[in-house]
Amino acid sequence: MNNNFPFYSKTSDQIRVSLLGGIVLTTVLTIIAFRGTSNTWVCTFAWNGCLGVEMFGTPKSAKEGTALDLFGLAVGILFGIPVYSIVSFGILELWAWFTRRHNKSMS
Repeated sequence: MNNNFPFYSKTSDQIRVSLLGGIVLTTVLTIIAFRGTSNTWVCTFAWNGCLGVEMFGTPKSAKEGTALDLFGLAVGILFGIPVYSIVSFGILELWAWFTRRHNKSMS
């Protein structure tokens, strides 16, 4: 990318990388969750999906899942992308801060 472009900043790169990190983390954790054999396993690794089912799904007294449960699961899993993107951005900011601090102490 051209560093002379007026709208270029390292923050935009961090946002792109953190968004990619959020997508990758959500995908990997969801795959791990659905490879498990129990509901506890799913709710541990895809906690955001279980949160969506709790918000949008049928009551616990129902014996079978409905389309609302599937909708809640999908919304919950997609909710993981911005959550993990924010976490990734925070990690990148910490890394940049430590790098700047280390480089300043070396000069």
